[in-house]
Amino acid sequence: ADLPPVDLVFSIERVPFAAITVHLPVPGGGWTRLHDGTLDAYPGRQASVCCYAFALPREVPGRTFYVEVDDQVPSRLAFRVEAWSAYAARDRVEVAVASCVLLTLLAMALVNGVFWLFLRDRAYLLLVAFQLSMAIWQAHDSGLLAWLPERSLPGMQGLFPWVVFGGMAAFFSAGFLQEFCTIA
Repeated sequence: ADLPPVDLVFSIERVPFAAITVHLPVPGGGWTRLHDGTLDAYPGRQASVCCYAFALPREVPGRTFYVEVDDQVPSRLAFRVEAWSAYAARDRVEVAVASCVLLTLLAMALVNGVFWLFLRDRAYLLLVAFQLSMAIWQAHDSGLLAWLPERSLPGMQGLFPWVVFGGMAAFFSAGFLQEFCTIA
């Protein structure tokens, strides 16, 4: 990618790929690695919710860099090169939206939990389980739980938590719909 001479950030949407290497040219020829390895090991990752971000040096010889991605399964990758201000503004908006969705899910789970306590209707319990699973999936998918290692959940080694909680949300949603349709 050709770069203008301003402070830029190279960002890539959060996807479950194995490793990424960002190559930058060095003066006098050759290439150096800005980052090499998994994204879990990248130190700047905690500051970003919308995506992984790599600060590009102001002066890149040749104004070119290369990205190498090791992807276990085919997936769509979205790359951006943008000014820090535009990146930070986009990240703040995505944090605000993700936080609103998460807080709404948690509030609905709390209200439905109170309904279940007083009514003892199984449908409300299934709805609470769906909303909590969905909240965990949303928090992880949006990056709010990105600081957790992928294999942090006991008994789920090798599985991405967002896949597990997304499946649990679907399971509890189907159970709630079945229970609700039985009542009606």
